[in-house]
Amino acid sequence: MTQPNYNALPARSMWASQRWLRRLIALTLALSLTSGAALGFWSAGSTPGGNGASTAASVDQGAIPTAISVGGDVTVSWAESTLSSGDSVSGYSIERYDASAGALQSVGAGCAGTIEALFCIEDAVPDGAWVYSVTPLLGTFWRGAESPNSLTVTTDSTLPVTAISATATYGTIYQSGNTIFYRGAASGSFTLTNAVSDSGFGPASSTTEPLGGTATGWSHEPSTVSIPSGGPYVSNPFTWTAATDSAPTEMVTGRDSAGNGVTTTLSFVDDSDAPTPGSISYPDGTQPDVSVVVAFSSGADSGSGIANRQLQRSSAQLNSGVCQSFTAFTNEGPSNPTSPYTDTNVVDGSCYQYRYVTADQLNNQDVATSTSIAKVVSCQECPNLGSADSYSVLAVTSVTSTGSTSLAGDLGVSPAGSISGFGPGQGSVAGSTHLNDASSAQAKADMDAAYANLDARMPGTAVAGDLSGNSFHNGIFYAAAAVTLATSVTLDAEGDPDAVFIFQMDAAFAAAASSEIVLLNGAQASNVFWQVAGAVSVGANASFKGTILGGAAVSLGADAQLFGRILTVGTVTLSSNPVTFTTATPPAVTIDGGTSTVTKLAQPTISGTTDAPEGTTVTVKVDGQELTTSAQNDLSWSVTTGPLTSGPYTVVAVVRDSASNAGSASQELTVEINPDPVVLGSADSYSVLAVTSVTSTGSTSLAGDLGVSPAGSIS
Repeated sequence: MTQPNYNALPARSMWASQRWLRRLIALTLALSLTSGAALGFWSAGSTPGGNGASTAASVDQGAIPTAISVGGDVTVSWAESTLSSGDSVSGYSIERYDASAGALQSVGAGCAGTIEALFCIEDAVPDGAWVYSVTPLLGTFWRGAESPNSLTVTTDSTLPVTAISATATYGTIYQSGNTIFYRGAASGSFTLTNAVSDSGFGPASSTTEPLGGTATGWSHEPSTVSIPSGGPYVSNPFTWTAATDSAPTEMVTGRDSAGNGVTTTLSFVDDSDAPTPGSISYPDGTQPDVSVVVAFSSGADSGSGIANRQLQRSSAQLNSGVCQSFTAFTNEGPSNPTSPYTDTNVVDGSCYQYRYVTADQLNNQDVATSTSIAKVVSCQECPNLGSADSYSVLAVTSVTSTGSTSLAGDLGVSPAGSISGFGPGQGSVAGSTHLNDASSAQAKADMDAAYANLDARMPGTAVAGDLSGNSFHNGIFYAAAAVTLATSVTLDAEGDPDAVFIFQMDAAFAAAASSEIVLLNGAQASNVFWQVAGAVSVGANASFKGTILGGAAVSLGADAQLFGRILTVGTVTLSSNPVTFTTATPPAVTIDGGTSTVTKLAQPTISGTTDAPEGTTVTVKVDGQELTTSAQNDLSWSVTTGPLTSGPYTVVAVVRDSASNAGSASQELTVEINPDPVVLGSADSYSVLAVTSVTSTGSTSLAGDLGVSPAGSIS
């Protein structure tokens, strides 16, 4: 076949041939685009008067991208791609795949379509693990090779949960939600603990910002805390100076490992003001019963809020109608009592003052007071026993007991007497024992005053001989000679609970075995007094009522009961005698753990129960410590001791009723505190270590090392 001679063709024919060639190339390229992405393209050009020229160039493969997640947003970035000719591409296409399954995903708007920059941000990517690729583009149809996938990026759009708490270093604070009240009257400091939790990839950090608003008097160094791993995260301190009253704000941001953050704004509010004033009232002067009824109300608090309300009481002895020195105020009854409160935990012959303390959460206090003085005197005609009122037995020279005598009150001698027969396996004292101390000396002085008071009263109805079979009513009765009681005598109050019976005896008084003093029609043992100048003897198994104020020796026969007291300048002899102040049953008390228990604590908490009314004082004695607490509304009580060393201790718990009758319980408490370990250092590995020599015969076996030093021998 003859080849055409293109050079011989006219110019028009040559132009047509070139156009035909370009169309052929374009058709070929178009057909190739329909079968897959093209990696190259043709370019054609011509010069005036010359033949057209065509060249081919390729689009380079995309660079491996970098993907960084912040919460649910992913930033994808990559290096620039070019043509093989060095020219720039016109854009990029971004793909996202499931990291585990490799499935192609729909890319969010931020990275969809053609991206002309070298990065894009895909917002709100679903939680999961993903990889990204980049494909360079040239125009509409030309694509380079898709890049390898990025490293796996994880998205977690679930916000962490924060729990922020304030802890005082010094000073006083109280947190209520996102408000932290501080007592700006005095300086203070606290830290914030952010317990960040996260159900996704775990907590990462907590950040505090500079204080906002007015922060006069405050200082804080902002920080981002990321240790310990997983939290909780403790901030740098927030500190205020004294007399600060500003109200700054603080933003705390907790973040998880995916970068999600939750910001909480806290407010710091000064609360240095006491609650608004409350009130208190109670009858002034002598009370109608052996109790005091107190009414009160508390004020409100517009700051941190009321934390506690407490009734407090001060007491003094009442001598000859005059209140002596008052004690410091102590808590009386339960916290947050209900008004009116009836204080039955009082002692006859005493004076009381009350106040009502209302405290807010920062312990700013309002104290409501009253000038009233309540005098508890159940018996106007009775002698004032003063501090001797709490004694079951008080003597000058000696008190001796055999058998299981039990005293509901105190026991004492003064000024130089002796006491025997009390202790484990012997007699018991529910109250305190005072051996020639200041307490017994004062009680002895009050006893002498009471004896003199009775002795100075005008003699009443004369009595003589045997009192058996007689019935006496309210009054004073006088005997110049010795008096006896062979069987029983009746004291009839005729319905008057305040009836008083006073017997003045200038000689001895002897009650026979099994004799009895009968109280009738409201007569009370606490209103019966036997002022006896001579010796007093009560026979075995007798039932004696009243307080014996003696000028000589007093003795109780075996198992004789006394409902009253023995207060004498002579000796006292007892024999398995129960002595209570009244005929009422003393309150019961128990100690948890039974009669004996063991503790590993140096300051153990001792607890128990009682059937005494709520608010009744419980006294616990251990190792010279005398601790007090109150019965709670569930009848429980507890108290924590001071430091104890290892060893056995006798614990005694005492509860008294309004007449001072005491119930008691005891426990043998053993404290076991392990000593500090002995540090052996490198010698710890030695079974035998000596200085001069170690000698063994036979088949000795050592589990550890063997050694001598510095110049010994081993054989």
